[in-house]
Amino acid sequence: MQVWLSGCNLSEWIENLVQDAEAKGMLEAMQKERVEQGHSLIARNAPELWDALTSRIEQDVKDLAKSFPDMAIRFERDLADKIVVTNSSTEKAFTAQCIPEQEAIKLTFREKLLGLEGVETGQDQINLVASPSGETVMMWDGFSGPEKISEHLLKRLIPEP
Repeated sequence: MQVWLSGCNLSEWIENLVQDAEAKGMLEAMQKERVEQGHSLIARNAPELWDALTSRIEQDVKDLAKSFPDMAIRFERDLADKIVVTNSSTEKAFTAQCIPEQEAIKLTFREKLLGLEGVETGQDQINLVASPSGETVMMWDGFSGPEKISEHLLKRLIPEP
């Protein structure tokens, strides 16, 4: 195939270079569109994922409190939709807040509680990720899904047997 550019015949290697550049541009446009679709998917699904996680944590806290009455564990949600889970028997707590524009649920861990305050011992985040299959999933510390994430968050607050 011969390509004419501004009235002159291009050599084959230049022709290939032009085709490669066009293909690369199309590939980059497709990748950009895929990334934008992922951001949009996460923004749409973040509230549902947040509700699933907080509901699971709240239920697990109720179940722990019922199963272990001496464990002073409680779940609270504030007006900003941030959750606080405290275990005053171990003086440990964590807060979590969904920040869809950052595609994350921010976590803050505290120890040696004085009321709701305490010494911050770490921060982390649960990542909200668009999978290749078009689903939005939560990933944290090698775990995914509300059940596993709730389990491992709450295990940080309770003493080892």
